Amino acid sequence: MSWQICHSIRFATLRRSRMKRFFSLAVLLAVLSVVFFWGQTTTTEAQASRSAWQAEFFDNRYFIGDPVFTETRNAVNFNFGTQAPRDGFPSENYTIRISTDVHFDVGNYRFYMFSSDGATVTFDFNRRVIDTFSEPRPDELITGELQVTIPGVYHIQIDYRQNTGPSYIYFDYESTADGISGPSFPTFSDQVPVDDRLEAVGNLFWTGQYYSNRDLAGAPTVIDSHIGLSFDWGFGSPYPSIPVDNFSARWNAAYAFGDGEYVVRVRVDDGVRVYLDGDLIINEWRETSAQTYNALIRPGEGIRTFTVEYFEATAVALIDFQLFRVTEAPPVAVGSPYNAFATVIASRLNVRNAPDAVSGAVIQRVNGGETYAVVGKRADERWVQINTGTITGWVSAGWVDVTNLDNVPVTSGEGAVEAPQDTGFTVFTRTEVNLRTGPSTSFERIVIIPQNVTANIIGRNERATWWQVNYNGTVGWVSATFAVIEQDAPDLNRIPITN
Repeated sequence: MSWQICHSIRFATLRRSRMKRFFSLAVLLAVLSVVFFWGQTTTTEAQASRSAWQAEFFDNRYFIGDPVFTETRNAVNFNFGTQAPRDGFPSENYTIRISTDVHFDVGNYRFYMFSSDGATVTFDFNRRVIDTFSEPRPDELITGELQVTIPGVYHIQIDYRQNTGPSYIYFDYESTADGISGPSFPTFSDQVPVDDRLEAVGNLFWTGQYYSNRDLAGAPTVIDSHIGLSFDWGFGSPYPSIPVDNFSARWNAAYAFGDGEYVVRVRVDDGVRVYLDGDLIINEWRETSAQTYNALIRPGEGIRTFTVEYFEATAVALIDFQLFRVTEAPPVAVGSPYNAFATVIASRLNVRNAPDAVSGAVIQRVNGGETYAVVGKRADERWVQINTGTITGWVSAGWVDVTNLDNVPVTSGEGAVEAPQDTGFTVFTRTEVNLRTGPSTSFERIVIIPQNVTANIIGRNERATWWQVNYNGTVGWVSATFAVIEQDAPDLNRIPITN
């Protein structure tokens, strides 16, 4: 009997001990599961929040006070054109603070920004990756490099200041582990290629909703479909049930894009907004007479959806939407005194009279794929000076692919070489004459100078059979046989030997 009692006590004690150990193990597993799934959820939420950007709008230039309003977007793709971001908000001299939290793995990353005005991009609250806030670079795709050594969730903040004129800012980033693909930002009307490079793709099939108000409010009065989106209603309206003034419409159409660049062109009276897969690419929501707007897009291969929103105020009503494919441009063969060439990689690029996007005036535009001689560069090599064959001007180095840049002298900034000095003598071209990189026909041709043109002499060879001249800002050599000195009995000692 006593043996049975002792056995029962030992068995009960052993069972309680085993149950206690089992309970402890279960608690441990539960805790580990919570930690594991919490970590998984946190990472998943952080990765999913990659596109959840919060934008705070301030009605001043320095982020003073509370934001007037905030909004959330899936991407940094703000384009307000010349309009205010919202009714009652200024259209100029305002700021936007855009931020998100993103999970980054260990690796190298490249950040991209394209904006109309100055902006900064800050990583992890104190690492400035891009900064053009005080010195805007509106014609340039700005990049910044970043290395992440510890995986985790990091804060990205973009501070943008709008000054005057059009307002837009685009931002994106990518890991460089698998190579560089670059962003797919739109390009605006002053960079759209010339019309002889545009090939119409034909009419799209549109579904339209028409509203009896100018705000796309409420249920549509009419729903219809069309092949092509080109209407000129004059002083009338689309349908008898739609008023002749103060109406609006929204159309949707899909298109299967190939690789390459396309141009969206829309002519309207009055306001219009154009979206591509939800990204705003044209924003001119305002009363105006008939205007034409363009946007250059690089959508990539695949089916994409256009949404066009339109409103009519008073008087004439019209809308004409066209889509073009950009064809290749033949390269332009030009000579260079330094064997340095710049090939345009933008679709349309401004040539300026000074190496600065703010103070430099646009004096010409060149097309993508064209190649020009490089005749100078800024000291920091962010701008290069090119000869287009008709003028010499400056282009942003970020939009050209340059060869042999080390051969080119610095012509602006610290260490710039002194510009060649005119001697007071000039030559007159009897016929068309080649401007060459040196005093012989064996040297490469830079450009052809037309007949009956005058150019300033800045030097000569020893025998005075070749003149070094400055022709519209381009320095080169011309044969004295075809370009004769205009002054009678010139004192050649006043013309230095420069070869």
